[in-house]
Amino acid sequence: MMININNNQRRLCLVCRQRRYIKYFPTINSYACNKHYDVIDLNKKYQTRRISLKQHYTEIKDGKSERACAFIDRFHQMESQHYRYTVVSKFFTSDECSEIKQFEENQLNNKFEPINFDNHNKKQISRRFQKKLFEVKITEKIFPQMVPCLAELVNVLIECHPNISNMIGSILKSKYQCPSQQLHADDFEVASIKDYIAFEDMSFSLLVALEPDVNPTQILIGEGIIPFTVRTQPLTQGSFILFRGNCPHAGASYTIENKRLFISIGTQKYPHNGKDVALY
Repeated sequence: MMININNNQRRLCLVCRQRRYIKYFPTINSYACNKHYDVIDLNKKYQTRRISLKQHYTEIKDGKSERACAFIDRFHQMESQHYRYTVVSKFFTSDECSEIKQFEENQLNNKFEPINFDNHNKKQISRRFQKKLFEVKITEKIFPQMVPCLAELVNVLIECHPNISNMIGSILKSKYQCPSQQLHADDFEVASIKDYIAFEDMSFSLLVALEPDVNPTQILIGEGIIPFTVRTQPLTQGSFILFRGNCPHAGASYTIENKRLFISIGTQKYPHNGKDVALY
């Protein structure tokens, strides 16, 4: 039900901030002109959703380790469109990084294969390889065995992002004198969408530094708008970077062999598989 204001009275529209002949909408308890009613209604729903999400993140932190709580706070921060990526420092210990590398070495059925994208320059990928470690399919309730530290990270991700449908974990390896990559986004489908994408539908990628700091893992991040300002983001051992599926980035160059863990995180709407990239 809409209650018309007397035509001789004009009130301030809360959106355009001008005095107009407006209506009072009991459903949102606000005055607005017809043009901006939908905007106010959307903002009200958004604020309600933010409160419910904050409560959700507070609840899932209960009983979690200190590092898991720190990551949950970072993930909550990613809901803002201003954050294309976030860095979580020292999530894994050096011993856990060695444990993950040992886990990879024990995967005898899988071999390192060249990273091959149809739209990639073959010269840029000739010294980059990947080896699949695990694949989690939440909707099909497939949870493969993995080392405890990885299982903790995967479980926290599932609780933080309830629309996750799948996760694929791989070890990336750059050989001696590996050049840097071209800027790209990991999820072509998400990167090709220009409209707003709801946070709960967003796909993500996660990169964990496994090597000691004498052989630092680095990633190039494109900031701003095209042409991007490229900056180098170093990652200390045990730290990781989480970035949106449409975040422009590139693998850095390496003078010696470097291994790191890569996890593609797909949702029910955008099942990111880490294979279809968008080049910039």
